[in-house]
Amino acid sequence: GEREGEITFHLNSANPTVSTASDAFLAAADGAGGWEGQVWDRAITVPCLTLDGLIAALFPREKDVTKKDNPMLVECCKQQCKEMRNLPGEGDIFITKCIQFEELLHVRHSVFILGAAGCGKTQCWRCLQGAFARKPDADKCVASCLNPKAISSNELYGYYNAAKEWKMGILSSIFKTYSEEGFAGKTNSKWIVLDGIIDAEWIESMNTVMDDNKMLTLVSNDRIKLHDSMR
Repeated sequence: GEREGEITFHLNSANPTVSTASDAFLAAADGAGGWEGQVWDRAITVPCLTLDGLIAALFPREKDVTKKDNPMLVECCKQQCKEMRNLPGEGDIFITKCIQFEELLHVRHSVFILGAAGCGKTQCWRCLQGAFARKPDADKCVASCLNPKAISSNELYGYYNAAKEWKMGILSSIFKTYSEEGFAGKTNSKWIVLDGIIDAEWIESMNTVMDDNKMLTLVSNDRIKLHDSMR
């Protein structure tokens, strides 16, 4: 279970890590080499005993694997954290969580940030967003945040009114705007943040977004594509 005050990250499945590990190991067996780096580029270093145990079981002889390092982003996160008047925590644990979140976004297009109330979930993604803007090669990251429990499912995704006219929802409108920007060639990072309690009522319609289809399907049969720059 989660320790009190700890942020954890959840992926839809562990398949990307396992499949990458398997492919890289087989390539090494054929003489390609370099499998350790390939695996650790995809294996996310979250504080999870299950993942640590999986890696240890797959590669029992690899006791000390060098992990990916990004000192520039770490420094930008520290500066942003200070500006936001947040405490980095013991051993810079909050900064570590921000870096782990950034690593997850390279692997998956859909990520859950879980934790107790007040542990810093919202501040984590906001800090990383601000840190991106501080980098010399600044990739402006735009984010649209809403609480999915504050409105009805119809207001979130869209609905047909009494006159049989289709009305776009708030979330579907954000998706459409970001998707059109993707078609227009704008490659800056675009985050759609649903900051609230997870329940089946609203998240069911996100299934095709979170899986490999990367497509929001509406009641109107409109299909909005999630572009590579969108998370």
